[in-house]
Amino acid sequence: MINSDRYEWNPYANTLSQAGNELEGTPESPARYQKMLNNFNAMQRIDKYTGNTYIDRKFTEDMEIDVNDVEALSDQFLSAPELKEVGKIISKRLGRKLEAYDIWYDGFKARSNLDENKLNEQTRTLYPDAVTMEKKLPEILQKLGFSPDRAQYLTDKIAVDPARGSGHAQAS
Repeated sequence: MINSDRYEWNPYANTLSQAGNELEGTPESPARYQKMLNNFNAMQRIDKYTGNTYIDRKFTEDMEIDVNDVEALSDQFLSAPELKEVGKIISKRLGRKLEAYDIWYDGFKARSNLDENKLNEQTRTLYPDAVTMEKKLPEILQKLGFSPDRAQYLTDKIAVDPARGSGHAQAS
């Protein structure tokens, strides 16, 4: 029923219906939740042998940034006056006070005013292959405001691959 326009779920009553007729739903198997719990328990058992937590390991080993630095950046971001102004704009657009779920507000996305085909063609002209894109990365980053040294530092950590489909560049 998720992302389906054929069914309606009332989360308060936990009822499922189709075209106004109540249906009997079949609960999902708990297998995926058991896998998550198994992974959590395994990572927790590893903690006692490494001297740090899974979260610490992800930051220091995989993401190459200290968890305290991430916390400081998050605090800085969340206390920025610009964020309060954005909240006021969103609240005004929605016509109500903000709720916790409004973190998913996507009203700032570029919509149909840009021709996707034209943008794709421009991108293909500028970067006909992954090698060209990778060579131009320092220049792109500098145009975005990074210093030449920082742009090169970031470029050295980025591997440009040809896109294989949606989600290809998604972090694991």
